[in-house]
Amino acid sequence: MQRLGLITAVLSIFTLASVPACNKGKDDGGKANTGQKDGQTPGDADSPAEAEAGEAEAGPAEAEAGAAEAGEAGEAAAEAGAAEAGETSAGETGAAAGEAGETETGGEDPVPALLEQVESLDTDDAEAKQALADALDAGAAKLDAAKAANARGEDLLTKGESERAEAFFTWARDTHNHYADPVYNLAKLAAYAGDLAIAKEHLAELQKRGNKKLMKKVGVEPAFAPLHDDPDVRKIYEQ
Repeated sequence: MQRLGLITAVLSIFTLASVPACNKGKDDGGKANTGQKDGQTPGDADSPAEAEAGEAEAGPAEAEAGAAEAGEAGEAAAEAGAAEAGETSAGETGAAAGEAGETETGGEDPVPALLEQVESLDTDDAEAKQALADALDAGAAKLDAAKAANARGEDLLTKGESERAEAFFTWARDTHNHYADPVYNLAKLAAYAGDLAIAKEHLAELQKRGNKKLMKKVGVEPAFAPLHDDPDVRKIYEQ
């Protein structure tokens, strides 16, 4: 019995000594093994580091990619808008130019009708002279106007209206400095009228204007027969 009591006492002492160590091991081991802090669940200990790493690696790349895509989309939209705006502006400009052109032209050119009015002997002389002035104001070439006036003068001369014809020959001569036909006609009128000195002056002007065809014609024109032997006149038609 004494022996049994001794063994029981030793076991009790051993047991009491082992309990604090075991409890300490559980406390230390639990915390060491799990690596957890109070109030954490498994896996939370590594979560902040991994999240920061993920944000550091994925965040900037994804942000740059997103910004690039957004920038490309913005540029595409801006280009499309600019193209549409350019087409609209071009269309509006073209339409405005067309309208301006229509306004400026104002329909048909009045010059041909005015010059036709000049040449018609149904038009009186005052109206014909006004039509000549209107034609020049409307942009008629001076040579075209001078030709119309000369044509009217020739038609009047054919009808024996030498005085009326002379006025239009003079207008044509003064309007265009190189047109020779009205000068020739004025010289012929003066020669027929017996004004040989005036005729020579007109022939000298004809020579200046240099129309070789009309200058040759002086030598065969009956109106200039009294002047054919004149040395100055001979120089004109013998060139």
